Amino acid sequence: MKTGARSLTHKRDPSEILEEINRKFDKLLALIACQGKPTNTQIQILTKAGLTGEEIGGLLGISGDAVRHRRSTMRKRRKTK
Repeated sequence: MKTGARSLTHKRDPSEILEEINRKFDKLLALIACQGKPTNTQIQILTKAGLTGEEIGGLLGISGDAVRHRRSTMRKRRKTK
């Protein structure tokens, strides 16, 4: 019987498990922190939390391409200021 890509007999190092939990916790906190904010602000927060464009798009209900486009537009606006 398998869970994901790992079998139940494969033992993981406790520090590996803690790192994974920490990454997931960081993402969850970022998601909570961006609630009720404009979409571009949400994208910035979730990007800083390490989510990919596809992950952010899935959470916000837009495509990963739309996320990448908005990131690019935000970068260009910062450069022109």
